[in-house]
Amino acid sequence: MWHSNRAPTDNPFRLTLFILIFLIYGSLPVVKADCVLYDTCHTVKHGTEKLSLPCTKSPASLSKSLDGASQKKLAALCPHLFSDGPNPSLCCSSTQVDVLVNQMSMPSQILQRCDSCADNFIKMWCDFTCHPRQHEFIQVLKTNSSQPGNASYVDTVKFELPADFGHGMFESCKNVRFMQSRALDLMCGSGDGDCTLNKWLDFMGTKDHTNHIPFNIKFQLSRCFEMIPLECYPLAAAFVAVLILLFFVIVILCNKWLPFLRARKGIQEEPIMEASYSCLPYMGKYLEDYLENKAREYGRTAYHKPLRVLTFGGLVALLFIVPIYRLSFSEELVDLWSVPQSRARLEKEYYDTKFGPFMRTAQLSIYPQKFPADQAAGQNLRAANGEMFGPAFRRPFLEYAFKLVAGIHEISAEICLDTEAEQAKNGFICKNLVNVTLNDVCIKPMGPTGNCLIMGPTSYFQPEFVFGHDDKSLNTSFALAMLINFPLMSEKHNLPKVLAWEREYLRYMQQTPHDSYTISFMAERSIQDEIEAETRSDAVLIVMAYILIIAYACFVLGQYDVTNNQLSSLMNQSRMLMGFLGLFLAVLSVVSSMGLFAMFGVKPTRLLLLIVPFIVIIIAYNNIFVFVRAYQRTRFEHKELEIRIINLCGYLIPSFVSSTASTVACFGLGYLSGVATVSNFSTCCAIALVLNLYFQGTIFLVLFIWDSKRAEAGRPEFCCWQKMFPNRLIHNGYTILLFRNFWSKVLLFGWVRGLVITLFAIWTLASVYAMQFMVIGMDPRIPLPDGSYVVRHFDAMERFQSFGPPVYFVVKGELDYSDPKVQSALCTAGGCDPQSFGNLLRDASQLPASTLIPFGGLNWVDDFMDWQDVVGDPPCCRKDEYGHFCPASSTNPNCTYCGAGEDQFYERVSYFKTDIPGEKCPRGGAAAHGGSISMKRPGGRRHIDASHFMAFHKNLATSADFIEAVSASRKLANTLESNLRVATGNYEVEVFPYSIFYVFYDMYPELVSDAVSRIIAAMVGIWLVMYIILGFDFTTATSVLISIMAATINVFGAMSIFQVELNPLSLANIFMSIAVAVEFSAPVARAYKHSKQKKRNERVEEAIVNAGSSLFSGLFLCMFGGSIVLAFAHAQIFRIYYFRMFSTIVFVGMLHGLVLLPVILSFVGSNHKPFVSSPRFGQECFDFLTTHLRKKEQAMHTSSSTRHSASPTPHSFRNDQNRRVVAAMPIEEARPLINYALLPPLAPSTHLPHSSKDIFRQTPQGNQSPITEVHRSLPHIIQ
Repeated sequence: MWHSNRAPTDNPFRLTLFILIFLIYGSLPVVKADCVLYDTCHTVKHGTEKLSLPCTKSPASLSKSLDGASQKKLAALCPHLFSDGPNPSLCCSSTQVDVLVNQMSMPSQILQRCDSCADNFIKMWCDFTCHPRQHEFIQVLKTNSSQPGNASYVDTVKFELPADFGHGMFESCKNVRFMQSRALDLMCGSGDGDCTLNKWLDFMGTKDHTNHIPFNIKFQLSRCFEMIPLECYPLAAAFVAVLILLFFVIVILCNKWLPFLRARKGIQEEPIMEASYSCLPYMGKYLEDYLENKAREYGRTAYHKPLRVLTFGGLVALLFIVPIYRLSFSEELVDLWSVPQSRARLEKEYYDTKFGPFMRTAQLSIYPQKFPADQAAGQNLRAANGEMFGPAFRRPFLEYAFKLVAGIHEISAEICLDTEAEQAKNGFICKNLVNVTLNDVCIKPMGPTGNCLIMGPTSYFQPEFVFGHDDKSLNTSFALAMLINFPLMSEKHNLPKVLAWEREYLRYMQQTPHDSYTISFMAERSIQDEIEAETRSDAVLIVMAYILIIAYACFVLGQYDVTNNQLSSLMNQSRMLMGFLGLFLAVLSVVSSMGLFAMFGVKPTRLLLLIVPFIVIIIAYNNIFVFVRAYQRTRFEHKELEIRIINLCGYLIPSFVSSTASTVACFGLGYLSGVATVSNFSTCCAIALVLNLYFQGTIFLVLFIWDSKRAEAGRPEFCCWQKMFPNRLIHNGYTILLFRNFWSKVLLFGWVRGLVITLFAIWTLASVYAMQFMVIGMDPRIPLPDGSYVVRHFDAMERFQSFGPPVYFVVKGELDYSDPKVQSALCTAGGCDPQSFGNLLRDASQLPASTLIPFGGLNWVDDFMDWQDVVGDPPCCRKDEYGHFCPASSTNPNCTYCGAGEDQFYERVSYFKTDIPGEKCPRGGAAAHGGSISMKRPGGRRHIDASHFMAFHKNLATSADFIEAVSASRKLANTLESNLRVATGNYEVEVFPYSIFYVFYDMYPELVSDAVSRIIAAMVGIWLVMYIILGFDFTTATSVLISIMAATINVFGAMSIFQVELNPLSLANIFMSIAVAVEFSAPVARAYKHSKQKKRNERVEEAIVNAGSSLFSGLFLCMFGGSIVLAFAHAQIFRIYYFRMFSTIVFVGMLHGLVLLPVILSFVGSNHKPFVSSPRFGQECFDFLTTHLRKKEQAMHTSSSTRHSASPTPHSFRNDQNRRVVAAMPIEEARPLINYALLPPLAPSTHLPHSSKDIFRQTPQGNQSPITEVHRSLPHIIQ
């Protein structure tokens, strides 16, 4: 708190707030009341009705003279227009009010089942007709006039509707029902059940007198600010982001500029109890000095006791490496995309437990080509009766397809069923060698002796499932392609046989000739096989990238100069061994982190072996470059090696700790992500980077000291037994010269600095704008190699398939299925609840655009109720005299009808599950519903604990389709669950959807919110670490944060421009980009903070030269050189997510750390304060202590005036000589003075101490000193 005589504008926070308000209000449009449509001046006759058209005029003043009846009508219909008072200014006349009320009567009745829908719909037309600011969202495009000279009336207008409002209105109305259909099916005009918001608006805006629409309205959806409805801004989100960024810049500028202004005006400020203001810089200085002193002490220990330090490093490495023998990698693709605790994984485990794992599939599609030898192959044909058929029904085509399926039946795979132990016992000779055919691994719904289930023209025949065409609207008789599916077993014990057969199936399909036909195919194992083959094919490039990084680092780390014309002297200052040592320690860090995973039983994915070593090696080499370059600069100081090493440790170890702590904070918060790839990657990186810092501080430091002794003794590397003349003064490298003579000079020109800020602001603004076009998901073709047969099959399925994977709506929980009320809540047939489970699923299939379910579900309750009926000869449900079930094919005369009593309900369900459908009883549930019901027998009583109802998704081609399918099915499941709970009265029952692909897309609906929250948390963590490590320097820490935030935003923008989708893999790279930005920014900030120069520009220049040159030659060139090799990879995933993103990350990080951050610091960096070299408090803290001690004295005088005499005056604090002594007092001795100054009055008679030693002498023996208690809470008190 401050008291002064300054003007209000001298307060930086008031001025900042004023500027921000000015910016916001200056950017908003001027709002004035003006009408576009007012009153009616023309009518159109339609039958016996007259339709009124509004005039295109604006009254001189807005109407406030609606008659009482019109006001009541309008207030009842549009109450929001009267929110400002009972007599508002409106753009409508009494005639328009009557027309509006009349036109809204029918929609109100149609939409009355949903109040929010009706309110939104009516509100839109109320604003269109009467809103006082019509000019902001209505524009007249065309007018007409009945006669010359008459008022013109409207023919066409444009209505700018806020996108959020429009979509919200549609969402509230799309499921409203009117009679037995959807209300919007009536209001969309098409009646095809595929109503969308655009179709709805187009119908309402198309002039049609039959539908009471007298003129055209062109609706335009626009992004709008809620506070100014119907008025939109381009780049609205980006504008807000830039305002926030500008606010922070203004705050910093005001805090730096206004004190200077006040000093010039002579304004005096009196601090009142501002401990943090006066002492916080010294506390920061004390913290920095403390860290540096401890680092120097450690450097001294490493120099004099290298074996001890080396031993500690080796022991830790050994501790973490030993458990690695237990490490095993996860081979499941699902572990790459979802964590075990995710919703989809838990639901999958529940489904697999109750109903068994989902079946595997082998797929095949065939379609004709037009070759010169067979031009008719791709043309339609006409049957004898004149009916047209597609090319798929040509006889040669059908014969080829049947022959191909017959060949697949003959595929045989040889497999050894012996275990590894049995094979080793038999000398690796297989004793149990079997041949596996399709009949051994296929699904047989009709029982073990039945035929294989093949979904194709040769077996189970459903036209929409087995025939396809480019145009999905055509009848299947015009089919162009044939689609065949082979469902296979998925149980774990059958998996070896299935995998062996799939391998032979793929080989057979690749070798099958197809002259006039195109064949696409895949098996369940195809994707994983292709990814593994792709990784093997690009392994050489990955190795080349690592070799390039290592070779570059090993060569550039050294300095090369010829002494006395001896070429071998070139190796005097080489650092190749240090380069290899850096690689070894980085690999050791990664291996140790994997050993920690093995210790806790965590199974990482093999993808981590591609990403984690790259980032660890890059950051490891960056630290090594900084350390070696700093050592090379110390060779000009003419000091002993020991002193230089100790000083290097004191300066660089805190810097390494700060950057590593910031990076680990970023990755550590990424561990909390619900995305498996991000979580595993962040965890492994965080552990590896911590271990890498430890190994560098122990093993590397000791070996570097030894290597430096070798170099300064003039012994060449690799020939250390030779001794030559040591050349201590080797010139600076070209990188330092580049940064000293060009980079720093050009960057700090006055107009260049302004240009840099402007360009980066525009870049950030453009990135924010581009982010809204970023696509979420991952194209399933991206992980596959170019030209893969799987990619061709995906293209064929997208082209021809009209249905997608099945989806199961699982009912979880205890329901009494024998209760007729529960059966009515589940069934679909006549007499069932209109809002039953089955009816809602059927209705959902009629809305495929929103539910993505075009085919109705299979309802086992319906089939069971038909199956248990007494109809049929014989009835389906019978049992013999022993209570055993009799199938319909049984001729046992003792079999009688089961009955329909509730007490035998679950017994009948068990019969239904096992009854194989046949000619006499086609309703048997074994084929269609055998796996739909999970039954238990708790206490000997049968019970259904779970069941599911199957439907099919529509054809899902893109990742956006899959993401939408997950969201739509979960939304439908929530509706089913709420209705089922109400109908049954059981509020513990749960309903969830399950499909085989949900585990791969489970994270996407929450991916954006998860990414934003984790990134914000990472930014906060980075700022806190930088704030503490930089000695509580708010300005410098905030400058670093702004640089990192801008870098992250610009990486997102580059992803959108380069069409890199947002998915778990790219999100892991985003966290890597934050880490790289920290590595570029933190050393520059610390170098600026520790510069001894007086002016900002000089300090920035020194920071750029010292830190920037090392970062450029180390981090930037290493990472860019390693990633550029991946541009030649065959796999798209390497080219997109490694080359494109890695090169973007390193370029963006370098530009923000070495260009933007120095410029920001040159404007707002903290001023240089001449701290004394020794850790003491200084004069300001002494004045603060003196003030508090005097106030303590006065308080004690007041409290003791009636009983005691005044305490003696502490002359020792007022004497000038003692002031100088205490001001220079070491911090260890000054600390008790702080404790005492912050204590409450101890006693009225207590005398103030004359020195710090007096304080300890006054402490009673045997009791804990109150000073000690205050000392423990000192940081909290001062803050």
